[in-house]
Amino acid sequence: MNFKDKITNIPTIFKIIIGFASSLTLSFILGVQDLYVHGMLLGSIFALGAIGITLLYAIVNFAHVAHGDFMTLGAFIAFPLVASVINIEYVSYANDFSFTGLFPLLGLDQVGIGPFTFGYSIILAIPLTMAILALIAVSLEILVYRKLRNRGSSDVMIAMASFGVAILLRGALSTLFGTQIRSYDRVSKPFLELGWGIDVPPDLLFLGLVALILCLLTHVVLQYTKTGKSMRATSDNPDLALVTGINVNKVIINTWIIAAGLAACAGILIAVGSAQMVPQMGWKLLIPIFAAVVLGGVGNAYGAFIGAVIIGVAMEVSTEYMNPAYKLGVAFTIMLLVLTFKPRGLFGGKD
Repeated sequence: MNFKDKITNIPTIFKIIIGFASSLTLSFILGVQDLYVHGMLLGSIFALGAIGITLLYAIVNFAHVAHGDFMTLGAFIAFPLVASVINIEYVSYANDFSFTGLFPLLGLDQVGIGPFTFGYSIILAIPLTMAILALIAVSLEILVYRKLRNRGSSDVMIAMASFGVAILLRGALSTLFGTQIRSYDRVSKPFLELGWGIDVPPDLLFLGLVALILCLLTHVVLQYTKTGKSMRATSDNPDLALVTGINVNKVIINTWIIAAGLAACAGILIAVGSAQMVPQMGWKLLIPIFAAVVLGGVGNAYGAFIGAVIIGVAMEVSTEYMNPAYKLGVAFTIMLLVLTFKPRGLFGGKD
């Protein structure tokens, strides 16, 4: 069973706890405990994207290359909702104009709520953006991916189609918003001192908590709901699931809804945490989440979460010893090493 697969048994949980405690202790010895905590929180956000990719692979059996651009799209869908002033500059710079976002028009333009840099509009934008991106994903499934499957296209061809979707989304965002750096409204706030040499941006704590809550809700859906049981059955044996009366197309739609919703939230959280976003950032998001999926085991939702945390920690801690520009290289190197020496990942994946 790929949704559990060696993760929920007691010996493996014990090993994970021991591994976490050992690595945390080592971070204190090396004096990088600050970066370690940052990496864990960042990794929990990566987990939202990684879980979506691995669920899609487990159910639909293809690698959704456009998932990083889904996350980017989520960040940009929220932008017209929360930004007080939005300047649109086309490539020709001939028809520039600006307008006010939806929530600021409704009076929800306050920023710097409590210790955070953002305002209530971001919190309101998350569920609305998740719903919009889920609708887009379902439309792509019905209009593109399902038609390709019905015509007997191979998994590789469908993956290549998703590559085309990624390019299309990136081009559309660049056309609508330009290629310059964008950011949500924010005010600077001091870091929180947690003690033991750990200083954390308040935003990162909030973002990590939101990500963990969504991961927990996803676990509840997968394990304790009828939808989750149907997804697990379809992942194990799609033909048998169909024979037993499970509506496989409905399961696939539900999978897209979950995956796209998580991607939308992850995109917003990353845009808030980094304080900037560009239409081309999809590839930079795709590498760490794919690395997390490979590390945890392709098709293993729980492995994807753990893999994402490991990747997040590795990327952040690496900045102590090398230029931060090479963080993506660290994630890519880990992915290559896993593919070389343990191709099914740490916890096993779908064959």
